Amino acid sequence: MMINPFYIIPRIGGVAYLNVAKAASTSISFALSQMRHRDGVDLPKRSLPDGSSPIHGFSPPYAHMEYFFSRWPADFPPLPNSLIKFSFVRNPYDRFYSFYVSKIVNRQTPSEYYEKYGIQKGCSFEDCVEIVTSLDPKELEQHAAPQSMILCNENAIIVDFVGKVENLDLDWPVIKKITGFDLELGISNRTKNDQTPVYTYEMRDRIFEYYRDDFDMFGYAKDATLIDNSSKLKQFNKQIFTGHLRVKEENQKIQSIIYEKTKMIRSLSKAFEDYPEKRTDFFQNQEELFNEMIMKKYFYLNDRLSNLSKVWDELYTLRRNVWKTVEGHGKSLGQLQKNISRVQKGIENFNRTLNINLLSNYLTSRKSIWKRLLRWLHYRMQRESRILHKGSLVDADYYFRSYPEVKESGLSAITHYVRFGVQEGRNPSEHFDTLKYLCEHPELIPKGINPLVHFYLKH
Repeated sequence: MMINPFYIIPRIGGVAYLNVAKAASTSISFALSQMRHRDGVDLPKRSLPDGSSPIHGFSPPYAHMEYFFSRWPADFPPLPNSLIKFSFVRNPYDRFYSFYVSKIVNRQTPSEYYEKYGIQKGCSFEDCVEIVTSLDPKELEQHAAPQSMILCNENAIIVDFVGKVENLDLDWPVIKKITGFDLELGISNRTKNDQTPVYTYEMRDRIFEYYRDDFDMFGYAKDATLIDNSSKLKQFNKQIFTGHLRVKEENQKIQSIIYEKTKMIRSLSKAFEDYPEKRTDFFQNQEELFNEMIMKKYFYLNDRLSNLSKVWDELYTLRRNVWKTVEGHGKSLGQLQKNISRVQKGIENFNRTLNINLLSNYLTSRKSIWKRLLRWLHYRMQRESRILHKGSLVDADYYFRSYPEVKESGLSAITHYVRFGVQEGRNPSEHFDTLKYLCEHPELIPKGINPLVHFYLKH
């Protein structure tokens, strides 16, 4: 299944945006990236461990994805109720035409994906409509996938507020009041498109039938597009795929839930506007929640890594069996070994990303604490060094042997471990695994506590 919905979660603000491509998603992401000032505190600039890219290459530093909690896929563990989840949808006619212009005509990523279905650069709009509407929506990526499939999990809507691109002037202020930030949307779309989509009658009917759940669920009308009367009707050869459509009663039920949820969020935003202190009480400590979610994501991904490791073990066993059964067929065996090596490399990269994620957030928390207690910084490091020296917990021979570049710094093993070693995931001795201990005691991360000191004092 190509559709992989995900949330974008700012570090502060109390909201989670469910990304819907071609529905002002770039503008919304750009606006949310401004949420880094609160009570005079400017969130630090840092690179995301997962290598997330700037929002479509915008140059202002505040437009970088580094100020987000990366991405939270919709199939991850449910987000906490204290985060208000929202999204925006768009008229299916306009959205599909925007997809055609940006991904097929201008060949922005992922245009190559559709080549296997016969959609080449220069493909006419009619041919694009015919081919896409003949495919199972589960084969589509997010730019062309039905919005209803992105926002719904089976028959449940997974957001609390659904705005419309056509009503941005009315719906976006609701989000601004919820967050307490004056978030300017601006114009951030990369698609240079001043044209109005024009459909023939048959094209209109095909789009309506294929995206009928979007029309029913979000209240769009079938005739809400311009019709080109001068064009000759094309006789489409491919049948419309309709196996994904819900019954009308289900759409009406979901539409009713969306209405009630949206009404509730509008009331909440009004209350926050009139009584700002209610916003503080509702969201409580967002930084603490953010760190908790980091650990929740880390452990969930770690479980996935364990499953991938099991797959690797199975592939390794398969390789041994194949070696016995097809010995001498070098070409077949060589290809299998390449595939297995590729899987193993993917697992190693995945594990490396997890570790970098963990250490990055530990470093951020530790620096944050030291910044608030700047005059105690020197004392704190001295205290940690004295504790580790007293307990003889740092093996200098092991430390310099394992990390020879450290010796060139001129620092003692204990001093280097306290200042830099923990944040870099180094082990103080062969008997203590820094990363493993942090994983076993995630409560240390938001507090910036040295794991080896914690181990000594605990025992």
